[in-house]
Amino acid sequence: MQGRDWVKTATKTAQEAAKNPRVWPPVLVVAILLVGFIFPWTLRSCADSVRHYRVSQWYGLIDEKAEQAGVDPLLVRAVVLAESSGNPEAHSSAKAKGLMQITPITHEDAMQRFDLPDGDLFDPDYNLTVGTRYLAYLLNRFDDDVTLALAAYHMGPTRVSKLRRENPKLSPNELVEKFAGPKTKAYVKRVKAEAGL
Repeated sequence: MQGRDWVKTATKTAQEAAKNPRVWPPVLVVAILLVGFIFPWTLRSCADSVRHYRVSQWYGLIDEKAEQAGVDPLLVRAVVLAESSGNPEAHSSAKAKGLMQITPITHEDAMQRFDLPDGDLFDPDYNLTVGTRYLAYLLNRFDDDVTLALAAYHMGPTRVSKLRRENPKLSPNELVEKFAGPKTKAYVKRVKAEAGL
């Protein structure tokens, strides 16, 4: 069927359907279902693309800081995506700031632990310096286990260490699945998936 024939057939079918009132309820139901399922997926897909694009603007700096700290750049990119969606001005109710959402407690700990000067956490260079070094520290502390390091990044290393001591027979995945809150579980899964782990 040629293009014009197809358009004529579709137009004729639509005109015939408009004359028959019994056809409209099922057509509306199908249209509503299509919009309900396809449109939100499209919106989510567009939003994900925007977030990935914003993070991609920082790839050069992320890779540089990750290399200096000895951390996989893909993991740092995934953390930045999950934490701030690439927005260097991001801040949270817990007073976390910048690309890697560094909290005041983490900032203080990192300055002392790594002998870093005080700086502006909204500055991407400084934020990524603090965040990548802290992530490297967590990976080292938890024997290079990404699951435990990410859980510690999200809910605090003291809590993860305590859970690990109290449940030595559980694997890292079992420990997070059984004891972490829903936000931490989702965070760990999301970051690992984004990093290809």
